[in-house]
Amino acid sequence: MNITFPHMGSSPIAFRIMIEKLGHRAVMPLRPSEKTLSLGSHYAPEFACIPFKILLGTYLESIERGAEMIITSGGMGPCRAGYYGVLHEKILKDLGYDVDFVVLEPPQRKAVDFIKKLA
Repeated sequence: MNITFPHMGSSPIAFRIMIEKLGHRAVMPLRPSEKTLSLGSHYAPEFACIPFKILLGTYLESIERGAEMIITSGGMGPCRAGYYGVLHEKILKDLGYDVDFVVLEPPQRKAVDFIKKLA
């Protein structure tokens, strides 16, 4: 399976190693560019913040490069970033993309389900 993830700091290195150790191909996300932002902005809600649009653009670019699954983080707290995964998945499905979406939520109570999905 071809799996991608967000381009955030040095996390792509860890994601790539984990995915490859599980026997899958990592579709490395490209460094965000003006094209990434433009692509994400085209499909994101008008009120969405720039990080939301950049991540959406990153996922669209990765799907174009063969990604079949997206692994991303969820979360709790004052920032809306915890809802990005749910909204990104809905937007991609509405656009007709058939991509599996795995959102890692803290605390990761469903780690076994996550590993089973990758196995």
